[in-house]
Amino acid sequence: MKKLFLLCLVAASVFMLSSCNIDFQNLFPWNTEEYKPVVFLSYDFSDAADDGFIVTDVSVIATKKSSVSERGVHTVSLAVDQANKIATGVLNLPSNGIYAFSVEIRSNGFVIGSGTADLNINSKEYPVGISDSGSSSGNTRISVNLEKTFEMKTKMGISFGLNQYQNISNIPFCLNDAADFEIVMNRQMGETVISTYTGLIFRDDITTGVQALCNRDYSKDDIFFFHYAGHGGLDNRGKAFLAMSNYSRASGSSFYVEDLKTLLDRIKCSKVVIIDACNSEEFTQLIDGREVSGEEYSEVFEEAVLSSFFGDTADYRSSDVRNSDGYYIMVGCAKNESSWETKEHQNGLFSFYIFDGLGMSGDENPTIGYNGTYDADENSDGSITFHEIFRYSYDKVSNKIINGQSGLQHPQAFPLNSQFVLFKY
Repeated sequence: MKKLFLLCLVAASVFMLSSCNIDFQNLFPWNTEEYKPVVFLSYDFSDAADDGFIVTDVSVIATKKSSVSERGVHTVSLAVDQANKIATGVLNLPSNGIYAFSVEIRSNGFVIGSGTADLNINSKEYPVGISDSGSSSGNTRISVNLEKTFEMKTKMGISFGLNQYQNISNIPFCLNDAADFEIVMNRQMGETVISTYTGLIFRDDITTGVQALCNRDYSKDDIFFFHYAGHGGLDNRGKAFLAMSNYSRASGSSFYVEDLKTLLDRIKCSKVVIIDACNSEEFTQLIDGREVSGEEYSEVFEEAVLSSFFGDTADYRSSDVRNSDGYYIMVGCAKNESSWETKEHQNGLFSFYIFDGLGMSGDENPTIGYNGTYDADENSDGSITFHEIFRYSYDKVSNKIINGQSGLQHPQAFPLNSQFVLFKY
């Protein structure tokens, strides 16, 4: 009798469960087919590129929503194919179900777009397309909004680090100045096109290097950077020159700054010129210095450089004055001073502190390289102006203790106090 009662109870229970439409697959999960989905992600950014966006990184994060035990974060960085304007990647998930997906689109490390979506991953192979907002495709599941968070300026740059000379002393750390210039340029927001020259450099190298960049199309909002680290001097007429690797007092092989201006005048955008060189009759070398010494000149190198760009009557101490050709000039030191380089920094001091302000490591760890600190940004607004980077490097260089003394080197710039934005980060 007891057996019959139990059988009736089981039968009634089965009938009740069936009549309540119980999901047996959820009730008895061991009967469910188990698999680990593979999500195929793709982002065609050809339209974004046409609109001026520079896409360098695409990252996707997926988090399962319906299971505490599987709440882990699953991340993948898509492989970016710049030639075909597409980014692709594969994301392996632990099980099927609903996942919260988020996408970030970056340009040189800076987020320019993002999007989120909840997707029900319900097959072993699941294609997910990523598209710009407003576009559509057959398998698109995630839409991202791209935003130009700043004017996407193109920055062209060229650096000459003359660390080798045939007839006068070498300057070993000019090599590092050029290398660090390339690093900080490539770390800023926007497109960059950079060329660097080191070792033995001659007049034709500067001419052909600059001319190659002159032939590009420039908009008025682009910026061109010229950086020189090496020996500098004045001729007997008081004309400033950059000493080439084959310079000698007899041959005088050099590149005149006024000729450099003529060359740069062909570039129809704002131009930033940084010259870490000097001329001074008397100085005590830490290691090889950056001037052609031993000659008597009626003028000093730095003021001759500025007059080559702005004329003899320009007031170099004026406030925010910009000449019609759009030049912004910084030179390494002032009248009767030297530009120093040290074994401690393994750079010229002026170049070192410019690059320190633009994201390289500072005095605490001078040889580490890039550390993303951007110390020149006084107001922490993500932008560095001409005034901010000059002020930062000036204060650092002028207060640096050299041979037991401070105040031995004072960089110069024109125009002073300019709020022209050089970099975004």
